[in-house]
Amino acid sequence: MTSTAIARHATGSTEDLRSAPEAPMDQPDPYTALQHSIGDLTEALALEATAQAARAVTIKNILAMLADMRQNTEQPHTPAYLAAVRHLYWQHTVIPSLELTAAAGFNYPAEMTAAIGHVPSGLTCDVCQQDIVRTSRSWLPPTRVRDGLLRCATCDRASQEARNRRWEAAAMRSSHVEKGPVNAPCVDWMVAARLVLAYPPIGAVDPDDKYAGFHWRAYELAQQLNQRIAGTFATHLVVPVVEASRIVESAERVVGWDLDRTWEIVVPLTDESPSLILSRLERRIREVCEQRKAEALTLFPTPAPESA
Repeated sequence: MTSTAIARHATGSTEDLRSAPEAPMDQPDPYTALQHSIGDLTEALALEATAQAARAVTIKNILAMLADMRQNTEQPHTPAYLAAVRHLYWQHTVIPSLELTAAAGFNYPAEMTAAIGHVPSGLTCDVCQQDIVRTSRSWLPPTRVRDGLLRCATCDRASQEARNRRWEAAAMRSSHVEKGPVNAPCVDWMVAARLVLAYPPIGAVDPDDKYAGFHWRAYELAQQLNQRIAGTFATHLVVPVVEASRIVESAERVVGWDLDRTWEIVVPLTDESPSLILSRLERRIREVCEQRKAEALTLFPTPAPESA
């Protein structure tokens, strides 16, 4: 059927389709060529299905033979047997690893690969100069990270452990500094706390305001500090560095917002200038930080870097 005949049939024409003009001899009908190509595709799909079925049967037979070989010998995992399993695992990836593991008598794929051995990947570790091996079918080559060195699994694990030790030492030093005791007169602490409490945060934290969350936390710490001062008769009070620095920094930020109100808050407590009091607290915090940093370097030294 030509393209003209197909078009007329689609439009419902009653004219005899056989009377439609044929395509010129030198111009083959495209619909005929399409029909031939569809036939070729159908044939190819049928052959592919047949091949897949044959492959599934062959794999099933291989696994059954492998299981029989293991069951019919007193020492199933002989070198020759493991060599056969090794060949099937690494060279014929169409065989599912879980099914191969079960047929070979192993509990899980990692146990099987440990028994049959790994294969070289063609890469060399830049640290130990040993060949990097493939440990499974899903193995991916390592990437050059951080210092640009290519590492095997052993060296990469050692490098990660060394980094973890350095990070842990740094975290311990930071924690040691943050817990440093800042001892100052209760009056000075009261001035700083009252200045922060004079400007309570309003509403939710604005994500665009980088100081909003900081002031919320400082306000909470100032409340706790004010309660501690109200419940003690001591003349001095010890506040951790991490809390003291946040309260003082927030107080220094608000002290210049309204000078009249600032003096109204400070005058009932002391005759000293609020700026002088905050500077004294800041200097004391800085002294404690420097002292604690020196102690931290002795208590938690930085581990030696990994030797390449």
